Amino acid sequence: MKKGAKSGDHQGAVDVSGRVGACRLAGTHATIPERQNVMTIVQRMRSQLKDAMKARDSVRTGFLRYWIAQLTLGTAEEVSDDEAIKKMRGILKEAKGGPTTFSDAELGLLREWVPSSLTADQIAEALANVREQIKAAPKDGMAMGIAMKALAGKPVESDEVKAVIASFRQ
Repeated sequence: MKKGAKSGDHQGAVDVSGRVGACRLAGTHATIPERQNVMTIVQRMRSQLKDAMKARDSVRTGFLRYWIAQLTLGTAEEVSDDEAIKKMRGILKEAKGGPTTFSDAELGLLREWVPSSLTADQIAEALANVREQIKAAPKDGMAMGIAMKALAGKPVESDEVKAVIASFRQ
């Protein structure tokens, strides 16, 4: 604590982003569990890497080292969680399409990091308010654009969205 600071003073406390200053989230003092909830994917991977190394789990260790390197830019800056998930989803999509350089064990670990996608029913429910626009679209590509715009930010697989659009347009 700084010289002359009272126990209620929080000057000099480090907030969740690592900056020095007041440490507040939603008007309350940040606690350790709140800090854990705001860790980025790369930070969580780094934390799990230590455990994997201690457990001598070579598959998990290699997997985590690879993805930490893939998700860290040359300037040691991390990509955003959205970009990280997008990259991981791309690998999973590639693996669905055919052979990949990743083993089944590595693909299983990768699935643990990627949030599950919406089901066809959930997609249809999310697109209910633009259903008529999708039906009226002159081309499938335009219908897909309308749907993806409505689903922006939601974890969806494009194949699932195409299937829902096809069912709307019949």
